[in-house]
Amino acid sequence: MKNREREKEKLRQEFYTLVLLWEYKEKNETLANFAKLLQARIPNKLTVKKYIDIEDVHSTEGLLIGMLHVLENTEEKYIRQLSLEVFKNPKQLEKIATKIKNIIREFHCEPLMSTEDVLGEFNVITDVEEIKIKGCREDEVKSIVVVQTSEALHFYEKPNTLIVFLGGHYNPARIEVLKQLQQQYPDAQWLYWGNIEYRSFQIYKELCIKTDIQFETMHMGVTTLNKYKEDGVSLTKVETGKLHNSLKDDNEPFKDVIALMLDEGIKLEQEIVALNMYTNGE
Repeated sequence: MKNREREKEKLRQEFYTLVLLWEYKEKNETLANFAKLLQARIPNKLTVKKYIDIEDVHSTEGLLIGMLHVLENTEEKYIRQLSLEVFKNPKQLEKIATKIKNIIREFHCEPLMSTEDVLGEFNVITDVEEIKIKGCREDEVKSIVVVQTSEALHFYEKPNTLIVFLGGHYNPARIEVLKQLQQQYPDAQWLYWGNIEYRSFQIYKELCIKTDIQFETMHMGVTTLNKYKEDGVSLTKVETGKLHNSLKDDNEPFKDVIALMLDEGIKLEQEIVALNMYTNGE
């Protein structure tokens, strides 16, 4: 008898979950991709525990609500601010943030600029890093360098140059800052300086597309990797696979340095280069 009641309750939970999925499927393309998978698995008794607890409809609804508000957020907000607006609880969104990020990584309808700062892609800030700019007077600007790390911002200096650190985030609000700088300095040379790694290569490509600025790269080529390869970090299997796939693209701008990375089995962090340049007075 108890087993029968338990089975009935499970069927009710599955039904309510499917109803929720149908409702949210219409609200957003990424949610639709996610819902389709679960709608295919649940009726066939296939596990979905990677994504949701099928016996806790309330938590599933909270997850869907949180995802929807992240995906449709257009203004830069701190995660607790958004959580307070959505759940009336400043910490609730943080509790489900890992699940939200993993689902977006898997089901988002467009390539993400950063697979690490997923929430930042949608203007949801999880730390207090601010945009920082240092350099020369306005009338002296000849080049603008966008750096990936705060260490590079601290150590690097060059005459007639603005150095821009976007706080580790590359969301639309921060992309807009670069566009405004371009309008202010239309004749400036633009450069991007990041790690010699797969993710940084993707950030460079996306920056070019989303800002419509033709960035050149700086200290991200074969010469730099050869010079500091003793300080390199071993590539992971995932990174190695992604780099091999990149080489299949005839238009891959980092082809030469990727080939060297694969030969050496390493990547190189920007901090190493910046600190050495500063120490050596370069």
